[in-house]
Amino acid sequence: MGPFVDGALAELRWHWDEAYSITILDGRWIAQRHDTRETVTADSAEALNQAIYEDYTRRPVPRD
Repeated sequence: MGPFVDGALAELRWHWDEAYSITILDGRWIAQRHDTRETVTADSAEALNQAIYEDYTRRPVPRD
């Protein structure tokens, strides 16, 4: 991964890591909910951020 990808991944994790596990696999950006293990995927960091936001808005992930 390059510095942009590493930075984008770190940014997503900083904002969402209490609710989602976030990774990149074969070029797909993936977020897995901590409560149900359901996933959301996207082609870019920006698109994943939007998908996480929409998922979280519909059903917030309970946090301890």
